[in-house]
Amino acid sequence: MSQKASSAQPAGPDFSLILDLAPLALLVLSPAWRITKASSRFLAEWRLSAGDCIGQQLVPFLDKQLHPPRPAHLAQLTASVDDAIASRSERITKPINTRYSISWRARIIPVFNRDELLSVLLEWHEGPYSTKDELVTIIGRYFSIFYSKDDLDIKKPEMELDICIRKGRVEDEGWRYRQDGSRFWANVVITAVYKNSVYVGFRKVTYDLTERKSVESRLIAAYEESDKLKSDFLANISHEIRTPIHGMLSAYTLLLDIPLSPR
Repeated sequence: MSQKASSAQPAGPDFSLILDLAPLALLVLSPAWRITKASSRFLAEWRLSAGDCIGQQLVPFLDKQLHPPRPAHLAQLTASVDDAIASRSERITKPINTRYSISWRARIIPVFNRDELLSVLLEWHEGPYSTKDELVTIIGRYFSIFYSKDDLDIKKPEMELDICIRKGRVEDEGWRYRQDGSRFWANVVITAVYKNSVYVGFRKVTYDLTERKSVESRLIAAYEESDKLKSDFLANISHEIRTPIHGMLSAYTLLLDIPLSPR
């Protein structure tokens, strides 16, 4: 095992809120491979409580979950974690059989701050792991990946963070981009986060307003069509009214020009 426990381990990032909301089966390890966090999804799918996981060393913990015992599976997982840390890149394990599932694969994501290892994320997927259906984890990536090239060119992400630091909050609506390149209309709220009056980061909440935007577009289109129909109707009515009036005026003028007897 490449990382050894120490008496003064650096505190890793706090993923508590992410783990509470993420629809992923996640474990967070300290640099010493001790489990520090477990997502609600992981606990539910592995039928465990937080007390069964938190504080446990990864290898002994998994050894209890394997059925039947598979030392080779533990060895390959350990090697994969070591390799992910050494290469600073993601690794995916071979299937691991547990008590309540045919097999699991772990996606291993090391989290670094420059040269310092902060945490290791284990994202568990039941059955064969498919890159086509991959649930993408964005932990550790800069949030500007959601912005368009035009927004990046004018440094919009940086400007929003600057406003947020000065005012405590910034809100914006516009196009944002998914990992597959498709875009959606979003409402974004970024809030500065403080702990004991010390700035520690940002909280960003993105709402997908695609459906609302679609409804608004349809309403605008319907209004424009209605306005056009109204204009056409008024123009037609005006024409229909002017035609008989013009005829009446012509007849009246003609009568005025014709000398008539008193009878």
